Amino acid sequence: MAYHDRITVAEDVQIEYLLAGSNHDQTILFVPGLGAHLEQFRAQVMQFSNDYRTLAVSLRGHGQSTCPPVPTADDFAPATLSTDIRQVLAQLDIPTAHVVGNSTGGLVGYELPATAPQVVRSLTTFGTAGELHTGVMGKVVVMLDQVLGPGGDAWIAQRSVSKNPAVAAQVADMIRTTPKPVIVNLRRHLVDYNYLPTLRSRPDLPFLLIQGEHDTAVNRVLDTTIATLKQRQNAEVVRIANAGHFTNLDQPAAFNQALATFLHRIVLERRHA
Repeated sequence: MAYHDRITVAEDVQIEYLLAGSNHDQTILFVPGLGAHLEQFRAQVMQFSNDYRTLAVSLRGHGQSTCPPVPTADDFAPATLSTDIRQVLAQLDIPTAHVVGNSTGGLVGYELPATAPQVVRSLTTFGTAGELHTGVMGKVVVMLDQVLGPGGDAWIAQRSVSKNPAVAAQVADMIRTTPKPVIVNLRRHLVDYNYLPTLRSRPDLPFLLIQGEHDTAVNRVLDTTIATLKQRQNAEVVRIANAGHFTNLDQPAAFNQALATFLHRIVLERRHA
């Protein structure tokens, strides 16, 4: 059985969450990206709750989470979003979690080891590169968000994020309900960043990178991330066929298997140690 509620983390900010498997010691935290919300991970919350406490959140301004009435770019900086997540974990009395982030959720995942290293037991990302530098094109993308709004972004997503029409429609529906100021202000932080120093500074942190075969835009900028991971002993890359940016929706069985295998390996290694 899952528990759905909201937690106040700052003035005008309540974070929506879905919690299941509360009788287990270890927690998996699922964090969606720009335009998506916790419904993206409902199936994973239920699937993994047999063995883990499972928690999915909607970032501020997404789903039923709220944000300041006149949001600024600073309100949606990854550091601010990670602070929201830390507040949720603290109020739910969850000291540590295996963090699983998609797209922007992956950037929040990168922020957490840097600002609260004791919280993150492992990090899994998909649809996320460790660094991205888009230059002028990034400014163009932000301008397009301002012009097109959620409706236009949803139209584009429905035709590009998945080869599965049902998944594409689900993603488009989530984006369509996300306010324009939320999309625009968050997008400003997604066009130029570098978390590779975080990866290098936490060699002890188990890391799983899941690649969707058809997530072309992200895959073509993953070279430096994968090169950095190859220098680590506790990192792995899993490529999932016939999956796009929302790999867990396109290929849920393969995604769940990859994550379960990774987490099981961590448990075995720690027992051995």
